[in-house]
Order: sequence, then C-alpha cells, then structure tokens
Amino acid sequence: MNMKSMFGKKTDLQHSHSAEELDRAGERAKMTAKKLEAAEEEFKAELMAKNEEMTAMSAALHDVQEQLLNEKRTQTILDDQIETAQHEIRKRDKEASALKGRVTDLEGDLADLHTRFQTVVREGKG
Repeated sequence: MNMKSMFGKKTDLQHSHSAEELDRAGERAKMTAKKLEAAEEEFKAELMAKNEEMTAMSAALHDVQEQLLNEKRTQTILDDQIETAQHEIRKRDKEASALKGRVTDLEGDLADLHTRFQTVVREGKG
C-alpha cells in the first residue's frame, strides 16, 4: 500500500505495515541463517567423516603397498633360487650325458672282452 496523505507523507498505517514487513523479513533472514549454520555444521561433520575415511584408506593402501613390496622381494629370491636350480640341473644333465657316454663305451669294451674271452675258450678247447 502506497497510500500517501494529502501532503505526500506516509500515514502511520503505512509505517506500521513496513515495520511488520521488516520484522518478518528479519525473522526469515534469521531462519535462513540458522538453516545455513546447520547445513554448514552438517557439511563439516560429513567432511570430517570423509577425512577419517580417507585416512583409513590411506593406511590400508600403505599396508597393501608394504605387502606388495615384500611379495616382490620374495619373488626375486625365488627367481634367483630357480635360476640357480636350473643352472645346477643343466650342469648335472651334462655330467649325466658324459657318464652315459662312458657307460656306453664300457659296455662296448665289455662286449669286446666277452667276445675275445669266448674266442680264447673255443681255441683252448679245440
């Protein structure tokens, strides 16, 4: 209501109406401020919870990284042991092959000796 008196001044009714509007606006502003404060507190609480969660996840990640590092060290040791064992197997295979060749040679020598022995025995009987 923009009623003015005959002389262009606001009436008392208009002044009291504006005061009521200001009071209501002030109350709305206070309620909005309280809602914002509550939202801010809720946000801070959520932020703290997320921070704690991230700290826990970071600690868990650190533990997993430590376990992975230990597993890699173990894998390196096992790889070295496998390499050493494979080298030893190759060495033993060469030795076994050489011994097999020697056994074959001795079997041939034995067969020759057996043949010569049989020949001597036959010549001795005859």
